[in-house]
Amino acid sequence: MAEILRTYDHCRLLFYMYYRRQNIGSGSLSKEFLVDCYYRLFSMLDKIAKVLSSLLSLDDMEDNSFSAVCERLIPSDDFLGGIYRVYKELFYTMDELKSGVVDEFNSVHQVKMRANMIRNMIAHSALYFIDSDDDYVRFDNVLTLSESDLELETANLLDQIREILLNLQFAINTGEIDQYRR
Repeated sequence: MAEILRTYDHCRLLFYMYYRRQNIGSGSLSKEFLVDCYYRLFSMLDKIAKVLSSLLSLDDMEDNSFSAVCERLIPSDDFLGGIYRVYKELFYTMDELKSGVVDEFNSVHQVKMRANMIRNMIAHSALYFIDSDDDYVRFDNVLTLSESDLELETANLLDQIREILLNLQFAINTGEIDQYRR
């Protein structure tokens, strides 16, 4: 858990330095701070899943991704339920995918798909920054977005990760994890 908190603190520092343009100037280097911050935040989800899986004794799972672990959580009003609710903000649940609830033209769908798409394009393809939405250009296998869009997505992801970490720590401190294992 300490490593996860250090990574989160590092991402907050990167975002702060980017936002204040301290010691990084402007231009491509500041964008790289933002890209690095976003990617590291997204990768924290799987680290959190490993901690959750271990704490909840979910050793029988083949897939220990954040989505798979959260699918095992029971939606409730407690702290683990808070983690589940953030998961539902970021991803579709297996039930939603199986039932065909996914609607491409729904604004919630756009938000869920965009966060994951940005992460995948950073990891496996490329980003092309534009000055504004008016300059939108489509390239194959390249994500085109404005710096302000990525800034907003990164700030939202920082908030969601913070909420997950707080709920996880509260679940540990209150003994909710122990009750869940029974």
